[in-house]
Amino acid sequence: SSISLETFQLIPDLAKKVGDDKLLTDILLLAVEIAQRSAKHSYEFLQNTPDVAAALAKFEKGKDDVSPAILALAAQFAERTGGMTADLWANLPAALEKITAEDAVLLMQRSGEFLEFGGSVTLHFITAGSEVMASSLKAFDDWCILARSIARHGNAVLISFLRATPKFFGSFTKKKKASSEDIQRVLQLTSKIAETDAESALAAFRSSATALKTVSIAQFEEWVENGIRE
Repeated sequence: SSISLETFQLIPDLAKKVGDDKLLTDILLLAVEIAQRSAKHSYEFLQNTPDVAAALAKFEKGKDDVSPAILALAAQFAERTGGMTADLWANLPAALEKITAEDAVLLMQRSGEFLEFGGSVTLHFITAGSEVMASSLKAFDDWCILARSIARHGNAVLISFLRATPKFFGSFTKKKKASSEDIQRVLQLTSKIAETDAESALAAFRSSATALKTVSIAQFEEWVENGIRE
């Protein structure tokens, strides 16, 4: 009852900050869904809503496309994980900050596909995927394919891969000579390794940026091919 009262008192201020009747209604309906499992998490979800609304407002005309996409993902979270929807809402503003409305819709759709591996994995996927899009949008599809290949070997190695992703792309973007094609090729080669051994794929993924400081992409490819044969 105390959380119910706090939620009731929160709504007027929330309505002002969201500034969109339809969006507010959809969010409140989601909050009710979350409350079926946890009233506490439902309240936390609503507390995080103003930051999400502010992030959506930055898309201006694209807001009408992004809002349904994030609500659809949140609904999936509510159905599968319940309380983790509040964590999703807390992570979204930072993930949406560096990408376009079109990319945000794509990221939400791909993230929903990873919910089969659990809420924690999906949260890591959203954070890492946003970094990939901001660094090298052309490589996003190859990165998703690699993530899916690694996922077959368990969540532990998948989360390690997702956590290593920002550093990987950060290392490549610092290299002035690094092209999107080089990054894509590294991801494709790492996917080939992942078909056999996810741990080896993760090791190759982490070391590739350093390796390519001293060797060409062709030499890197030869190294991978030889490794797979052996």
